[in-house]
Amino acid sequence: MRFRPEGSLLRGGRADRADGNGGERRAAPGLGATFAVWFSRRTFHARALCVDSLTRKSPPPKDPYRWPLFLVLISGFFATLLATSPFTSLVGLGSLSIFVLYYASVRRSRILVKNGPWLLRIVLWSALGAAVVCFVQLTQGYGGMLGSAEQRAMEADGALSTVWPMIERASAAFNGPSAAGAFLGLGSIIALAHAEVFRESRGRYLLAGLLCLLGVLATFSRGAILGSLAGFVFSSWAMGLLSKRRLALVTVFAVLAPALVFSMEGTRTYLRLGADLASVSPTRIDAWQATFVILKRHPIFGIGFYEFRGLSQGIEGMSDTPLHPHNGFLKALVEQGPVGGFAYLMFIALFIRTARKGLLAVDSLENMWVLGSIAGAGISLFTQELFDANLTLGGSSAAILFASMLGLQTSLHSQISEHSRSELATA
Repeated sequence: MRFRPEGSLLRGGRADRADGNGGERRAAPGLGATFAVWFSRRTFHARALCVDSLTRKSPPPKDPYRWPLFLVLISGFFATLLATSPFTSLVGLGSLSIFVLYYASVRRSRILVKNGPWLLRIVLWSALGAAVVCFVQLTQGYGGMLGSAEQRAMEADGALSTVWPMIERASAAFNGPSAAGAFLGLGSIIALAHAEVFRESRGRYLLAGLLCLLGVLATFSRGAILGSLAGFVFSSWAMGLLSKRRLALVTVFAVLAPALVFSMEGTRTYLRLGADLASVSPTRIDAWQATFVILKRHPIFGIGFYEFRGLSQGIEGMSDTPLHPHNGFLKALVEQGPVGGFAYLMFIALFIRTARKGLLAVDSLENMWVLGSIAGAGISLFTQELFDANLTLGGSSAAILFASMLGLQTSLHSQISEHSRSELATA
């Protein structure tokens, strides 16, 4: 049974540091004590979910992501064993393991399957608070309570500067503009999806979505802007609210948008677009070039986690080369080898399939909003990972949130399928 909303708008270790070109520089893992505290907190929450999952009387839902996550862990394990510094790589493997543990625990437990809207509303209201902080940081900077010591150090280095003297890139309480932009993008997708599905509260959620989008713009994160747009379009399509005519209009806009952007001086300045691709983000271009050289030298097992910076410095001779190649697929490929790269692509393909399949059989408007928001959130993060990394896999805050959403998605999908089978049996 397919639900259609009434009156829908569309019918049918250390902190990341931003470089001056909009990229991210991730430092090496922090001190052992810092990691121990972080690891303990993550493990405590995952353990709580595991306890709940073990008391679950009904069998766990079928896991559509079991193979890509298994391959990611196996390839990461062997890459760590063969890494130049296995203990350093072990930190990255631990982060990846925590992500998988979070996902598996949420999938098996009853904590979120009955409270999916609760999770999305927490994300949305947190994003609205972050957007307000971004608006203040945009013009007031990071002095006093507006920024951490790390953010003020970034500000002093000019890493958050823009071409306008009185304007700085905002990052709220996150460790960089890209991370803040990713989170605000999720908030905008959740709000706009709610406005599409529910008529009675449309005005409030449209306003909330607009504020979150303005917050994304305040971060100056090009990947987050593109990801937010892609996520909203995919969410509308997956929920069946994007008619063929409007889909055609979106396609035309996507084709014409690059020409419009490059023809407007103000837009080019805001997006930091130069005369050619290399001038758009030199740090990313250098990192990608170094990646291809490393892949030729390590074509089978990868180099392990947190090894990219040292190897790329020897290739490019740059002291500020990032820790990863600023692309989710390339990161998996260079760190974990061909198996890791294949698992990453399989992960994306299965996410798209699961998102669409679950929404085709949705049994209530509330579940439609939850699953549609998760579908848009995933595409938003995967799109941003064309230029960044650590957003959909690993131990970052964005990845852990995504793991919770994936667990909720598969649990709801299983619940809907079981409900449909029970109705057919009693008919």
